[in-house]
Amino acid sequence: MREPAVAGAFYPANPFGLKALIQELDSQIDPKIIKRTPRKNFKIFIAPHAGYIYSGPVAVYTYKIMARQDVKNIIILGPAHTVAFSGLSLDPNETWRIPGAVFKQNLKYLETLGDQPGFIVSEVPHINEHSIEVQLPFLAYYLPTLPKITPIVVGHVTDFLYYAKKLKKILKDPKTVLVVSTDLSHYLPYGLATEVDSATISQLTENIVEKESTPKLLNPEQACGAFGLNIATFIARDLELKPILLKYANSGDSASDKSAVVGYMSMVMG
Repeated sequence: MREPAVAGAFYPANPFGLKALIQELDSQIDPKIIKRTPRKNFKIFIAPHAGYIYSGPVAVYTYKIMARQDVKNIIILGPAHTVAFSGLSLDPNETWRIPGAVFKQNLKYLETLGDQPGFIVSEVPHINEHSIEVQLPFLAYYLPTLPKITPIVVGHVTDFLYYAKKLKKILKDPKTVLVVSTDLSHYLPYGLATEVDSATISQLTENIVEKESTPKLLNPEQACGAFGLNIATFIARDLELKPILLKYANSGDSASDKSAVVGYMSMVMG
């Protein structure tokens, strides 16, 4: 079992306090955004992964929309923050625990992907990684039946199309979705961060919708989860998905310090 690494730091370690915090974040959602978002089965979801007091007000939009559809399996791509490696790392642990819930891993997907070149099966990149773990309490709250998960830490990648093809085969299942965990710019002044992040979001959107042109892929300076976003871009292009930005904000919107902020977005594609 993979034990939580950042409970008590990024989010409350007490399950009751954790649920109460997500309820509070949920109560702050703008209902107009939810209402105007089409009721359809989205295939790709993007959410941030900072501490809940910073990125939680953005992340809840992603999972509020996900809760409207029947999801049984979730592949989660999270960038590596603690270990340097090449390729994509699957976790061998069959279960992941968070305060108040235990998620089961989809062992079929683990076996299928683990046999492919470019994928490694190792718990080392997962042990202290927060980018995937912080998504799970939101999943437990909005999808209380607890879908099976396939946690994947993304290392250094250059052949994004290769990984997109491998994941797309699994995503053919109508009840399987992809979550890409990423923040945007890091530690820029508030105004500059807003401008830079707006350009990044536009670039991501154009990469997906302008299928006749070669995509201008993102780099880790634009988003720490850029490699995961690039993989998702090729999946979205092939499946002809439409990206919808639900919410953008940065840490300066939820904290007093606006001198060095981190950007966050919530987006769905379907």
